[in-house]
Order: sequence, then structure tokens, then C-alpha cells
Amino acid sequence: MSASILIVEDERLVAEDLRISVESFGYYVCDIVGSGELAVERCNQLHPDLALMDIQLKGSLNGIAAAQQICQKNDVAVVFLTAFCDAQFLEQAQTVLPYGYLLKPYNENELRAMLQMALYKHTAEKQIREQQQRLNAILSRLNDPVVLPSASQSLQVQEWETGAARKASRAVERKALFDGLLQTLAHELRTPLLASRLTLRSLMRGAFGPVDQALQEVLSESEGTNEELIKMVETLLEISRYETGAQFLLQEPLDWHRLSKAAIEGLRATFGCEPPNIHCRIEPVPAQVIGDPQQIVCLLRCLLDNALRASGPGDSVELSVELLPPRRVKVSVSDQGQGIAPSVQKQLFKKFLPNRRRGWGAGLSLYLCNRIVQAHGGTIAVNSTPGSGSTFYFTLPLAGRRR
Repeated sequence: MSASILIVEDERLVAEDLRISVESFGYYVCDIVGSGELAVERCNQLHPDLALMDIQLKGSLNGIAAAQQICQKNDVAVVFLTAFCDAQFLEQAQTVLPYGYLLKPYNENELRAMLQMALYKHTAEKQIREQQQRLNAILSRLNDPVVLPSASQSLQVQEWETGAARKASRAVERKALFDGLLQTLAHELRTPLLASRLTLRSLMRGAFGPVDQALQEVLSESEGTNEELIKMVETLLEISRYETGAQFLLQEPLDWHRLSKAAIEGLRATFGCEPPNIHCRIEPVPAQVIGDPQQIVCLLRCLLDNALRASGPGDSVELSVELLPPRRVKVSVSDQGQGIAPSVQKQLFKKFLPNRRRGWGAGLSLYLCNRIVQAHGGTIAVNSTPGSGSTFYFTLPLAGRRR
């Protein structure tokens, strides 16, 4: 069942545009209201998963005050979508512990990412609470007595049950610690990084005063570093969804022209513009590949980003899609970089392996690519010769032949 979202926006045209965007992402819009009072009332009645809320609203309650009342009685994630970005609003909004803060005019890709991350984080926090309850229940039973006719049998069963309970409690505890780490990353890293993105972009637009060339360059470099950190955190959260089984994949026909265009456009935040040196060669595919378009865009963007970072100035990157007999599609991303040593190629898709390609140090990107491809029933590999560039490619089965 798709997540339900309440839209709180007093400008009807903006609200309708939001509804169209949110529903195109696959979510259910349970209602649209234009005041803080109605937002509180409808949340109490409908119990949505998320409230997408403007701050300046008609009536006596603004978005922040309404969110405070909503969160007191309901387990609802709140994402603020507003045209206001001054320090006062940011400070007030932080008191509600929102799951996101997006500035108008919004970009659809940013809105989609914000909603997906907010809903995932909200679900993860619920799971952490449930796991903690299960852990407490296991620990509370560790000392329960076992009565059997034979004293030796009783001792053996008690030892076995105690050992099993300890193993179970340790497993649950490790899982809780891992989820707690993700929660900490989301709270302590992602939220301030997104606030930094908002502040840096406002500064670069001159919202707080004139910006000369020297300061513009410093701010641009800071924004690039901030985007790298945001991407690293979001990649880790994406990986965690696959490893915990929380990743739900849509099953839709894949349009490779549209997917490649979306992936290239998605690189704008990293490189400051749409990279001009990417060439696409997409052959007609006689049958469909079924998968999750958003995850495939993420996969293509990771591979293109990796290739661009390995390339020198003026080097081109090629994205190709072709039919691979008998019934598979092969997607390749080729660069003209320095290539990768054979000893490193064998380790590239392992988790947390340091990636020696220029500009990318966490070793998460290619591991995530591998998880996405595996989830779609495919395989991923690399062909590379030191000094002659690299080609990363993956194959996916055509509809009806997934393995």
C-alpha cells in the first residue's frame, strides 16, 4: 500500500501542482487543506504518513504551530515546503524536528527524494522502537525458570534456552545498533547538511547581500563539498534499505531514453550543470524490461558520476543500451580515464572498499549499484585496461525471463 500524504497549502494552484507531482511519485494524497486548523483536524481523522506543509497559512495557526499540535497526538512525518528561508523561520522550524525543509520553487527530483527519505526515516524509526520492544521482551525472559522431571534435563534445556536467547538478543541488539547508527546519520548529518545546502544557495543568490567573484567561488566550492556529503549519506541509507529488506521495487516498463535523460539531469547538482560530454547510444529493444525506474535512474547516475570523475577535461563518456541475445539487455557506461588495475577490479563492488578513482573515497557507490542490479535479477561487471579507460556494464532480463 502506498504512503498517504496530506498537502497543507493555501494557494490552490500550488496545491494542485503538488498533488499532481506527489501522485506521479506513486503516493496517495489523502486530502488538501489550506489552513493550520484544518491540517490538525484532518491529521487527527485521517492519520496520514506524512504532512507536506507550507509555513505561511491562512488562519491563526501557521505551519510550524500546526505541525507542533499534529506531532503531539499523531505519528506523522512533517516536511516543510516554503518560500521563506531566513534564519528565524529555520530556527522555529527546527523545534518541530521536521523530516525535511524544501524551498520554493521546488525541483521535482528534490521533492521526490525528500519525500522518499522522510518516509523511509519515519518507517525506520518505527522499526527501531519495535525492535527495542522485542529485545526488552527477550531479555525479560532470560531468567524465567524451566521445570522438568529430570534435573539434568532441566539444566540442559535451561542452558540451551539461555544460549539461544542470548544469541537472539545479541542479533536484535546488533540490528538495533545498526538502525540506531542510521537514525543518527539521518538526524545528525543529513538534516544539517540540507540546511547548509539551503543557506549556501541563498547566499549564492545574493539573498543576504552582494556576492563578489571571489566569494562566489568559495561558496561554489563549499556547495560542492556539501553535496558530496549529502550524496554519501543518502547512498548509505539506500544501501541499508536493501540490506534490511525495506526497499520496495516498483514493477514498470523501463523507457531507456527517459531514464538516461533523467540520470544525466540528476548530475546537475554535483557538477553545477548538465555534463555536455555524455553521449548516448540507445538501440531499439524488441521487448520490455520491467523494473523500478527511480532505482535504475539512481544506478545510471552512479555509473555516470563514477565515469565522469575518472575522465580528464574534454574526455567523453558513452552510455549505451543494446540487446544481448538471447533475452537480455546490456547497459554500458564507458570512460576514457586511466583504467583500473586487475587486482582492484575484483574488489570494486564490495562494501566500503576505498575507490581509488579520483574524487570518490567512500567505496559505497558501486556497492549500491550491485545491490540495485541484483534486486532486478541482473549482473554487473567491469572491463578495464590500465591506461585505456573502463567500461562498467550490467545486464537485465527481458520481461518474462527474470531469474
